[in-house]
Amino acid sequence: MDIQPDYTAQCPTNDESLRSALNEVEFIINSRPLIFASLETQDDEAITPNHLLIGSATGYKPICTENFNLKQQLSGKQTPLSPGNVFLIVDDNMSGNCWLGGIVTKAILARDGQVRQAVVRTKNGILRRPVSKLAILDVGDEDG
Repeated sequence: MDIQPDYTAQCPTNDESLRSALNEVEFIINSRPLIFASLETQDDEAITPNHLLIGSATGYKPICTENFNLKQQLSGKQTPLSPGNVFLIVDDNMSGNCWLGGIVTKAILARDGQVRQAVVRTKNGILRRPVSKLAILDVGDEDG
């Protein structure tokens, strides 16, 4: 009778441990520099794929040291949208990978003086949409 060795006792593998190992390998590969970095100063850092994927070579993001109050930020007055703002339409009926975007052509004020609706131009034509269904994108020239 031939007895086969039991390798599972020495190296237990499951989906989670395999995923962790592959993530570690991916991080190591993506931490290799894409370009040459000068050794002139300590501040120069070579760009790696991790810079593009996660924002830094090490994976650590700087911690906000300012006095940060999320509730105050959410309840504060927001800058109303204005003509020229670029947006995506929030539509529950569209599939997750389809985003209709466009440009605000006119902001419509409600009785209380707040912008509640907007006339927008999309590739499908001119639409009138509530502001709550527009996701304004922070793009374009800030200085005009």
